[in-house]
Amino acid sequence: MKENNYQSSERMDYNQHEKGNITLLGNKAYADDPMIFPPICIKCGSSQVEEKKFQKKLTYCPSWVYLLFFISILVLLIVYYLVRKQVDVHYYLCPGCWDAHKTKRTINAVMWLGFLGLLISAIALESGELGILSLAAFIGGLVTAVLASTPLRVDDYDKPQFLVKGFKEDFVNAFKRRSA
Repeated sequence: MKENNYQSSERMDYNQHEKGNITLLGNKAYADDPMIFPPICIKCGSSQVEEKKFQKKLTYCPSWVYLLFFISILVLLIVYYLVRKQVDVHYYLCPGCWDAHKTKRTINAVMWLGFLGLLISAIALESGELGILSLAAFIGGLVTAVLASTPLRVDDYDKPQFLVKGFKEDFVNAFKRRSA
């Protein structure tokens, strides 16, 4: 009998988690490194992913580390690189979600290029108007960078498992149907 590596559960008992399995806890996934999801789009829950598999390295760092900023940025960086934990997440996107993601990334690249061009022009021409436009392009670049990013984030680390959040309800429902 084949073992189901994609189990779904609402329980929070980390001790019963088996190595290699993915356990859903609400809209969060609990698993070991690497975290490999079944062929379901993480944004819309579609099973028509056409083997559009992606890999992303997510990083977890305890929140207390960021308080070291008040001591020194160098101390913050050293401690951050010492205590961070990374997990490889393998996930799928359907063609529609992939196209939307590519469009957002393209708009983001155009915003950053526009920012650089406007900034260089503002400096070269000593123009305040171009400086204001470059500031607007900078803010637009930040906004589109957030919109173009993958929604997955590491929420917690309980050695050796990671708790990853950011899954849409459609993905959670499709994951539960698949594991039933």
